[in-house]
Amino acid sequence: MAFSHGIDADFWIDVSGSLADMTAYLENLSPEFTRELAEIKALGTTYVQRLAGIRMFSMSGDGKFDPTLDAAIYAAWNGDSAVTWQYYPQGKSNGNIYYYGECRVERYSPGPASSGDGVGFSFTLVNDGAVTRTTYTA
Repeated sequence: MAFSHGIDADFWIDVSGSLADMTAYLENLSPEFTRELAEIKALGTTYVQRLAGIRMFSMSGDGKFDPTLDAAIYAAWNGDSAVTWQYYPQGKSNGNIYYYGECRVERYSPGPASSGDGVGFSFTLVNDGAVTRTTYTA
C-alpha cells in the first residue's frame, strides 16, 4: 500500500484550450463522488432495498488569490461549454491514479479580502458527463 501526503496532489484545468497546472495556487482541494439511490420499501420485506441511480462528481477548492488561477476558474465559470479537468491525488507521476472529466464551475468566490490575511478564493466545479479513473503514464 502506498500512502502519500496531501501536498503531493495535483490539479489541472483547461485554460484557453490547453491544460494548466493550478496546484501551486491551491491550499485545499476536496473531490466528492456521490450517487443517487432510490429506495424500495415493499410490503412484507424486512429491509429497504436500494437501486443505484445517477452518479455525480464535484470538487471544491480554495487558496490565496492569484491572477493566473483567477483567469482559469473565471473562464471556466463564464464559458458556455464544459472544460477539461484532471486530479492526481498522489501527484502526477508514472503509475499514480488520476481522475479526469469535463466540468463547469458552479461557484467562484475571488475573496474574501481581510487586512489580516492574503486575499483568498474558493470555487466549486461539477462534472458534466462521465468521470474517468486511470493510471498516469508519462
